[in-house]
Amino acid sequence: MHYVGSKWVLLLHVLLVMTIMISAFVAGHETGFERFQNVQKATYDYAVMLEKENSRLNRRLKVCK
Repeated sequence: MHYVGSKWVLLLHVLLVMTIMISAFVAGHETGFERFQNVQKATYDYAVMLEKENSRLNRRLKVCK
Protein backbone atom coordinates (compact mmCIF):
# COMPACT_ATOMS: atom_id res chain seq x y z
CA MET A 1 0.00 0.00 0.00
CA HIS A 2 1.19 3.49 -0.78
CA TYR A 3 1.85 5.95 2.06
CA VAL A 4 -1.37 7.42 3.34
CA GLY A 5 -1.32 10.84 1.72
CA SER A 6 2.41 11.07 0.96
CA LYS A 7 2.18 14.86 0.80
CA TRP A 8 1.13 14.79 4.46
CA VAL A 9 4.10 12.61 5.36
CA LEU A 10 6.37 15.03 3.49
CA LEU A 11 4.76 17.95 5.32
CA LEU A 12 5.28 16.17 8.64
CA HIS A 13 8.97 15.64 7.85
CA VAL A 14 9.39 19.29 6.83
CA LEU A 15 7.71 20.46 10.04
CA LEU A 16 9.89 18.13 12.09
CA VAL A 17 13.08 19.37 10.44
CA MET A 18 12.01 23.02 10.79
CA THR A 19 11.21 22.49 14.47
CA ILE A 20 14.66 21.01 15.06
CA MET A 21 16.31 23.86 13.15
CA ILE A 22 14.43 26.53 15.11
CA SER A 23 15.19 24.93 18.48
CA ALA A 24 18.88 24.58 17.55
CA PHE A 25 18.95 28.24 16.53
CA VAL A 26 17.30 29.35 19.79
CA ALA A 27 19.64 27.20 21.88
CA GLY A 28 22.68 28.55 20.03
CA HIS A 29 21.44 32.11 20.45
CA GLU A 30 20.94 31.62 24.20
CA THR A 31 24.41 30.09 24.55
CA GLY A 32 26.00 32.93 22.60
CA PHE A 33 24.15 35.57 24.62
CA GLU A 34 25.20 33.94 27.89
CA ARG A 35 28.83 33.90 26.77
CA PHE A 36 28.54 37.55 25.74
CA GLN A 37 27.20 38.45 29.18
CA ASN A 38 30.07 36.56 30.86
CA VAL A 39 32.65 38.40 28.75
CA GLN A 40 30.91 41.72 29.42
CA LYS A 41 30.96 41.09 33.20
CA ALA A 42 34.62 40.05 33.15
CA THR A 43 35.55 43.14 31.14
CA TYR A 44 33.62 45.38 33.54
CA ASP A 45 35.22 43.76 36.60
CA TYR A 46 38.68 44.17 35.04
CA ALA A 47 38.02 47.85 34.28
CA VAL A 48 36.87 48.45 37.86
CA MET A 49 39.99 46.72 39.21
CA LEU A 50 42.23 48.83 36.96
CA GLU A 51 40.47 52.01 38.06
CA LYS A 52 40.93 51.12 41.74
CA GLU A 53 44.60 50.32 41.16
CA ASN A 54 45.07 53.58 39.27
CA SER A 55 43.44 55.50 42.09
CA ARG A 56 45.65 53.78 44.68
CA LEU A 57 48.81 54.55 42.69
CA ASN A 58 47.78 58.20 42.26
CA ARG A 59 47.32 58.53 46.03
CA ARG A 60 50.77 57.03 46.63
CA LEU A 61 52.28 59.45 44.10
CA LYS A 62 50.66 62.43 45.85
CA VAL A 63 52.15 61.28 49.16
CA CYS A 64 55.60 61.02 47.59
CA LYS A 65 55.51 64.61 46.24
